[in-house]
Amino acid sequence: MNDITRSQKLDQFLVRSDQMLGLRASALLLYGALPANLALLGVLELKTYPFGGNSYVILIACFLPVLLTFLLIRNRHKDWYLSRENLTSRSLLATGVVIGLASLISGAAGVLRGTYTPSLSAMSLHAMTNCLLTGVASLVLTSTLFLTIITKGADVPGLPSTQLVTDLSKIRQDLILIQASLRTIQYAPRNQGWIGDLNEVQTRAKSVQQKIEETCANPGSWFAHRSLDPVKYGASCLQDAVGQILAAQGEEMKVITWRKYFDDEKTLPEALRPHRDDVAVQYEAIATLRLLKLGGGSRA
Repeated sequence: MNDITRSQKLDQFLVRSDQMLGLRASALLLYGALPANLALLGVLELKTYPFGGNSYVILIACFLPVLLTFLLIRNRHKDWYLSRENLTSRSLLATGVVIGLASLISGAAGVLRGTYTPSLSAMSLHAMTNCLLTGVASLVLTSTLFLTIITKGADVPGLPSTQLVTDLSKIRQDLILIQASLRTIQYAPRNQGWIGDLNEVQTRAKSVQQKIEETCANPGSWFAHRSLDPVKYGASCLQDAVGQILAAQGEEMKVITWRKYFDDEKTLPEALRPHRDDVAVQYEAIATLRLLKLGGGSRA
C-alpha cells in the first residue's frame, strides 16, 4: 500500500512539475537553441558589438525577436496543455532557457575560436553581452524546423503530436460547455429547463471521459496522459452526481442533491454539511473540473 502511495505522489509531483516547467515540451528548448550551433560550426560569423551612448538602441532591437519568440512559444504551449494554468510563466521560462542555451553555445564558439577569453573582468562582461546578442540574433536566423514547430506545429521527436493537440482541443471544448452549463443552472430552479441542462452536462461529461480514454490509449506524452487522470475522474464523478440529481424524487430533493455536490462552502446550509462530508472526494473532483482555466467561455 505504501509503495502505491509513493508512486501516486511521484506521479502527482511530476505532473505538477510538467504544468509549471513545461516538461512535455522540453525538446523545444533544444530545437530553439539549434540555430546557435551555426556559430559553433563556423557558419555564423561572430562579431563583437561596440557599446556606447547608443547601446539602448541595440537592446531594444534585441527585445523584438525575444518577444516574438515568447509569443510563439506561448501559443504552442496553449495547444499542448489542456488548461491555461501557468501558461505565461511556463512560456517565459522556456523563452529564457532557449536564449540562455543559445548564448552559451555562442560563447563556447567564441572561446574555441579565440574571439573571447574567459575571465572575471569588464571585458568578460562585454563578451557575455556579445554572446547574448549573438544568441538573440540566432533566433532571427532560426532554423526552418524550429520555425515550423512554433508556428504551425509538426510531429517531431520529443514534442506532443498533432493528434494529441486535436484530442486536447476536443476535450477542452466539451469542458468549456460543461462549465458554461453549470453556471447557468440555478440552485433553486422554478421550471423544468434545468433538467435539460443537466442531461446535456451528463452527456458531455461522458463524452469527456470517453475522449480521454481514447487519447490515453494512443501512444503519446506520458505527462499529457497522466495530467488527464484527474479530469477523467472528475468527469466520472460529475456523471454520477447528475445521475443522482435526475433520479431524486421531487423538485425539493433534486435541489438538495444539487446543493450537496455543487454549493460552495460559504453557501452550503449547515443541515447539508453531513451529506457533503459523505461525498467530499467527489465534490473536490467536480470542483477541480469546474475551476479549470480553459480560455474561451470558461471561468478563466
